[in-house]
Amino acid sequence: MVLTVAAFAEFQKLLNDHFPPAIRDLLAHTRHEDVSIQPIYDSIVETYVSDRTLLIGDAGTMTRPHTASGATKALEDALALEMLAATAADLPDLLKSYDAQRCGQAKTLSQIGRRIGQMQVVETPNWGHMSPKDFENLHSVILSGDKLYLYGEDV
Repeated sequence: MVLTVAAFAEFQKLLNDHFPPAIRDLLAHTRHEDVSIQPIYDSIVETYVSDRTLLIGDAGTMTRPHTASGATKALEDALALEMLAATAADLPDLLKSYDAQRCGQAKTLSQIGRRIGQMQVVETPNWGHMSPKDFENLHSVILSGDKLYLYGEDV
């Protein structure tokens, strides 16, 4: 994505206001036409199952990179199919259960990703002054009672 003059000015303001001097000075010498910005989007579908289509991993839901979830989502989806298949009465029952379970999890994961982005990027804490307890508290706020892979109350 090519930067507009206004976006480049915002980039320079961010450099001046938030970056350490060594990095700021290095990036300040980057030419306008050499700077690019990668927008970040979430993509959530309403259903993982439709007719003869079943979605797994990023095909179902793309979350912000903050969650580091691409491969894990695909593995969790495959594991869910395996576990649900053991008790499903038939294929329609399996697909209905899978859809309900994975769509709900995907929405939760997307919400966690948005909170991570807000708390670590938009409202970046002063990492150097955080105690281990501050770090735990930050993650409690980010999770807000939800679970993310290895993190959460009953994991």
